[in-house]
Amino acid sequence: MYSRQALTVLVDGKKNHMSVTFMEATRLAPEMSPEEYTRRIKPVQHKMYRFALHLLHDGATAKDVVQDVSLKLWQQRQKLHQIENLEAWCIRLTKNRCIDLIRAKGYRNDGLDSQPEHPAPGLMPDGKTEQRDLMQKVSRLIRQLPKNQAMTMHLRDIEGLSYQEIAETLDLSLSQVKVNIHRARKTVRRELEKITAYGI
Repeated sequence: MYSRQALTVLVDGKKNHMSVTFMEATRLAPEMSPEEYTRRIKPVQHKMYRFALHLLHDGATAKDVVQDVSLKLWQQRQKLHQIENLEAWCIRLTKNRCIDLIRAKGYRNDGLDSQPEHPAPGLMPDGKTEQRDLMQKVSRLIRQLPKNQAMTMHLRDIEGLSYQEIAETLDLSLSQVKVNIHRARKTVRRELEKITAYGI
């Protein structure tokens, strides 16, 4: 038996109180139109892809993950209006799907530098090459970090998510996110200094 809860709705501009179950409330919720779905989900798919690629290091599988998650979001479009931070929710679903793949298939995600690099516009060719090399080194160093440090640093420094969004996405406390990012940046900076000093 489903428990019933009070729900306030507007009918002809007047507030009306109804007693409904969660399932009934879901049916009453406005369904996201295909146009709104495209407008809100498509921009996030780039971040979903980069994050899946960060975890799996396989472009084809990362694309499959984005398609799987996008289909799941479409099937749940009636509930999407209830999600406060849709971007963080999309990234979280992407993370969960990647972890499922890693666990189910013993997926290995090391040793490949398949992440696309985006040199800053306006750099001369030599500058672009140097920046690409630096980004590849940073990417390698991030992958060597403990899992939570790697994910938090990627979401903060590459995807630009806020600390709160990262906490929601990874199901961590705000203090854990801050500590992970601080430690990750410290480790990456230290290792980059070694690479620069020894020309590795």
